[in-house]
Amino acid sequence: MYTKAKNDVGRADTLYGLGGVHQSLSNYSEAEECFSQALEIFTKSGSDSGRANALRGLGEFYYSQSDYTKAEELFIQALEMYTTLGDYIGQAYAWLGLANVHRAQSKYGEAEGYCNRALAFFDRIEFSLGRAKALNGLGEIYRLLSDYTKAEQCFKLALAAYTSIRIGSGRAETLHGLEEINLSRSKYAEAEECFTQALTIYTNIGLDLGRANALRGLGELRLCQARNGEANLLLKDAMRIAERIDHVEGALEAKRLLARGFEEENRPTRDRPPPRNLHRTGEVKSSTNSSVGAGVIPKNL
Repeated sequence: MYTKAKNDVGRADTLYGLGGVHQSLSNYSEAEECFSQALEIFTKSGSDSGRANALRGLGEFYYSQSDYTKAEELFIQALEMYTTLGDYIGQAYAWLGLANVHRAQSKYGEAEGYCNRALAFFDRIEFSLGRAKALNGLGEIYRLLSDYTKAEQCFKLALAAYTSIRIGSGRAETLHGLEEINLSRSKYAEAEECFTQALTIYTNIGLDLGRANALRGLGELRLCQARNGEANLLLKDAMRIAERIDHVEGALEAKRLLARGFEEENRPTRDRPPPRNLHRTGEVKSSTNSSVGAGVIPKNL
């Protein structure tokens, strides 16, 4: 319809929206193609707001591929354009993108600063979804810094915000953060409850990457409890899903955990280590972590 009517901006808007959908479903090559085409059309048509959005979308793509240098360049370009346009929501989302990039490189001070800037903007304009994303991002930073009290506070605030606006994928992402905290404190029952809730949400909304992450988390929990048989079944399911959606990092992590479980299962009983506390020092990126939160990348008007 847009092509026949020669409505270039409308076609670019559609491509941008499709890029967000593909990104949320972990269809990364399709997302890149849509964002790139949208950027080209927006640039030719002189739509600065559309160009800024497409730049940010491409930033999310390169972040998901762990190309942090390229992602940072694109987020900075988008931020500069949003600032010129006076687009507060766009600026805040660009800051969240930069927070992701710095957090992934263990630059926690810079990441915290970007998240706090975004949170201040979202609070000022009373944008609940953005506030939930920023709080979730701060929770993840504090968790990685082992400041579990602050992390738990942020995750619980984010969970309440996502629940109030009925964003299931955001709830699941925040539950994942709470899972990690409970595991680090050896609160296995609470961790299992969070994993199970997240798995149910991801299954209901059809988000395979989130489902794989939740299954892998449950498998790792079972390893911590020395329940290796159950762990192997969960981890094999997680690996199959990750391989099917071409999520290399997730598949490799599941394989690593399977190897660990096999090694421990075949070790003489007297030599097996006791169930241990789990504390992850890194992250597995997911589509719901895009822009530090969940859902399709918003289009800013």
